[in-house]
Amino acid sequence: MEEFIFKNMGELCRITNPSEDFLDFLLMKNIISDGKHNDIMRKSGNSSKNMILFEFLQKSRTDDDLDNIISALQTGGNTEALKMFESLKKGIATDLEGGSVSVSNRPPTPQPAEMVTRSDDELDACRLVEIYPHTGKKMALIINVLKNRRGAENDTTALNETLRRCGFDVVLCQRFTEDGILNTIQEFKSNLTGVSCCLVAVMSHGVGMYDFLTEDDVDLNFKKVVVNQFNNVRCRELRNMPKVFLANFCRGDKVDTCKDSGIKSEETSSQKNSSDGCTDADSFVETDSTGTYSDMILCHGTYDDHYAYRTARGTWFIQNFCKVLKTRANGSKDFKEIMDLVFDKVNEEETEYGAKQCPTYECTGFSKKLYLKYD
Repeated sequence: MEEFIFKNMGELCRITNPSEDFLDFLLMKNIISDGKHNDIMRKSGNSSKNMILFEFLQKSRTDDDLDNIISALQTGGNTEALKMFESLKKGIATDLEGGSVSVSNRPPTPQPAEMVTRSDDELDACRLVEIYPHTGKKMALIINVLKNRRGAENDTTALNETLRRCGFDVVLCQRFTEDGILNTIQEFKSNLTGVSCCLVAVMSHGVGMYDFLTEDDVDLNFKKVVVNQFNNVRCRELRNMPKVFLANFCRGDKVDTCKDSGIKSEETSSQKNSSDGCTDADSFVETDSTGTYSDMILCHGTYDDHYAYRTARGTWFIQNFCKVLKTRANGSKDFKEIMDLVFDKVNEEETEYGAKQCPTYECTGFSKKLYLKYD
């Protein structure tokens, strides 16, 4: 298995989605330790998480763990990586039946030609082709519930200007009740014909792990009322087009201090004035580009169960997102790389109590590169 992972490291990192279900299964089966699980989840972006995971599996795992790794890939919905490991398992079984090669000394299982015979130049050329189209109209919808969120209006201003400078036609939601938000989403969807990129940003207070609050204090499930409305079944106009979702609200009441002492997990009255409510979408998994969910990237302002912070100048996540686009969206970095830079900028922030914030993003079939240019 060590040789197999070494030869296919790049491909495995590209096609595997390290969802929490996937990593939890590996932890449960003692494939990875709790410490390694935490190391992986602290990284921003699937590529960084995958690199740690597969380097660990390459060095530390044996063929006895192959069945559990296959089961974990099934749990996480990683169909492409699953096929590769099943092919490895089939090769091992063939060797054993033939009796000519032992498991410990067998040569690496041959892979399909396109996985092992392409030169670096050929792979680079292929990657250049895997870019989302630059032409065509870009549309963005900003839903920023301002109720009891001092400074939040600055996020609307900054995000509106930044997205327009990146070529988006921006629609600002003006009605923040339940009906107002739902109707605005449907109106926005009705004008997406010919659009090459869609971005939807939602900022509000949050409730628990999944819901955000409307102006009339109704809990709305972010996945159901926002993300699901733009899948390939309900919004065929965006089929095979990049769909970006920004979700900035607390996802729980945990405080990230990067240490075990100094701050209690309970929210203080001062912190209540500077944090946003939260939500979480169900774990995304990589799917075929023709499936119901594809070409989506969901960017959360903070990690699961944690606060998202806001000052009089606006939220840490949105303000730094805009700053990074303004300075780095010049065509040299794709959107995932931009989000990694946003992670770094937000991670530099700290409250007077020493609390931190870690944005995260998850992809479902977001397999091509998306380039935005700030003009």
